[in-house]
Amino acid sequence: MNRFVKATAAAVACGGLGSVGCMSGDRPGLQARYADVADPCWPERYSYVARQEVLAPFSAHVENGRVIEQTVFTYFFEPGTDKLNSAGLEKLDYVTRRRPAPDAKVFLQTSRDLAYNAATPDKYAADRAELDAKRVRAIQQYLSASTAGRPMTFEVAVIDPSDVLMNAQGPSNAARAYPLRFTAGLTGFGSNLGTGAGGQGIQGGAAGQGNIGGGTGTGGGTGTGGGTTVGPTGR
Repeated sequence: MNRFVKATAAAVACGGLGSVGCMSGDRPGLQARYADVADPCWPERYSYVARQEVLAPFSAHVENGRVIEQTVFTYFFEPGTDKLNSAGLEKLDYVTRRRPAPDAKVFLQTSRDLAYNAATPDKYAADRAELDAKRVRAIQQYLSASTAGRPMTFEVAVIDPSDVLMNAQGPSNAARAYPLRFTAGLTGFGSNLGTGAGGQGIQGGAAGQGNIGGGTGTGGGTGTGGGTTVGPTGR
């Protein structure tokens, strides 16, 4: 009898497991039917898409910042020449000192400090290309000299970015407001020792004592009494 019960239970269990699988005869299994009405990959697939939508514009913003930080602008040269000024030399020193390692990709703003003659537009383009090439060589020469002893190859690409500007009022306001961050409001401590004038008693009471006696000054001051009674002498 026990063997029959065990065999029957095993058969029922096997039949139940078969119905949960992908197929049970001609009818789709429970998992397949669930996939028809719900997404079995929720929320992973949607979280992945949302993550990419957030990171994509952030990555572009980071790359733009990197390019600007690695750019040698026109104002780092003496006007119309390929001679780096002191600010330009400092900029290249900053590039070579980056940690943990310098970025080998350096950018040069195309020459925008040449005079334009409407009668000879082709000459303007040719002069700008020539000056760009000279400035690229000047940058590479200084980078090689600055990294002597730890040589590395830098690539200089010519681009045409807009100048990075900042409203001068913002930093000025920040500099003026900075010390105020370390101050605190100082409220008055101690008591104001006020002296209230003795009032006249309105209702008769004990002789020489009025119900409205000495006033009390704010902050713990005590008024001096001595009011007179307006009424019959109290007993």
